[in-house]
Amino acid sequence: MAHVDDRELRPLRDLTGPAQITGEAVALDLPPAGVGMRILGVIIDLIVWAVTFFCLNWAALKLVGTASDAVRAGWSIVVLVTSFVLLPTVVETLTLGRSLGKLILGMRVVRTDGGAISFRHALVRSFVGFVEIIGTAGMVALITATLTSRARRLGDLAAGTYVVRETRGLTLPPPAQMPRQLAAWADSPAVVSPLPQDLAARMAFLVRQQHVMRTPAFNAVVTQTLREVLPHVTPPPPPGHDPFAVLVAISVLRRDADARRIERDARIRRSVLGR
Repeated sequence: MAHVDDRELRPLRDLTGPAQITGEAVALDLPPAGVGMRILGVIIDLIVWAVTFFCLNWAALKLVGTASDAVRAGWSIVVLVTSFVLLPTVVETLTLGRSLGKLILGMRVVRTDGGAISFRHALVRSFVGFVEIIGTAGMVALITATLTSRARRLGDLAAGTYVVRETRGLTLPPPAQMPRQLAAWADSPAVVSPLPQDLAARMAFLVRQQHVMRTPAFNAVVTQTLREVLPHVTPPPPPGHDPFAVLVAISVLRRDADARRIERDARIRRSVLGR
């Protein structure tokens, strides 16, 4: 991966703000959900399962009618386990780690290696969760999540899972277009010879900032970068154009040349391999 000299881009700190993780430096570790998000998600889920329990329990008691207290208590226990263990297990299994609370807050249960959970993982989480959340009013789950890495409660520790925040996919800006005032020069045709990796990376970084407010610091870096790039361009662009527009034009030339090279290589491979 190309390295961008931080000293060259230091004047742009006021433009870019805090450092961001990009597609060239994606962390493989999925970001765990914090304790606060976990608590809010559990509250939402508890409301859903409690409503489910009361509805099913009402229906069950209506069904047994005037049966003995032991029968009625037995049905209530069955409904309780169904509402707070079996149904959450089925939901998390079918949705690959989501519940209503997690869906609303953008969370998901995954294995510790980042893979999707199975029925076994969901069942262990729900069973242990019934004890640590319902049985202890959530105190055991809260203490465990606070003290463990990745905010894992006992159910997660037993099942080998943790809850992650689901990050949205990166939306890339539209590719840069050839400035109209430089289209005739580009069709002359202009050729860009290979650039040093650090220079190519710096130019690509600057071109991606085309929608950022142009400050004197930004313009200074653009001018310096263009001065270093021009010896690699034949013929040189006509004078009098905005340096940033010229830099964009050179970047588009390089991108189009790379696309043509990839297409040419693909044709050669197809002709050699016969497919």
